[in-house]
Amino acid sequence: MRPVGHDKSPRLKTSRFGGPGLYRVCVQGRVGDTWADRLGGMRVAARRVEAGEEEVTCVEGRVCDQAELLGVLNTLHDLHLPLLLVELIDSDEEGTRAVE
Repeated sequence: MRPVGHDKSPRLKTSRFGGPGLYRVCVQGRVGDTWADRLGGMRVAARRVEAGEEEVTCVEGRVCDQAELLGVLNTLHDLHLPLLLVELIDSDEEGTRAVE
C-alpha cells in the first residue's frame, strides 16, 4: 500500500461550473448541423485537424446554467462521441472561469 500523496498515477484536472456564459464543447467525430436544436441552438462546426485524422466537431453558444450545459453534454454523450474539450470562452459573471 502506498502512502497518501505518493501516488504516481496521472492527476485529473477538476473544475467547477463557470457560470452563465459562452461555452465551446469539442468532441471527436462529426455532429451534423441538424443537431443544433438538440444542442440548445449552439453553433455546430466540424473540421478535420489533419489529413487522415477523424473530424473534430465543436459546438459553441451561450449557456445560462449548469442544467443547460449538462443537457448539451448528455446529447453528445448519447451520440457516443469522445469528449475532447469543455471551455468557458466568455463569462457573464466577473471573475469566473472554468476550463477543461
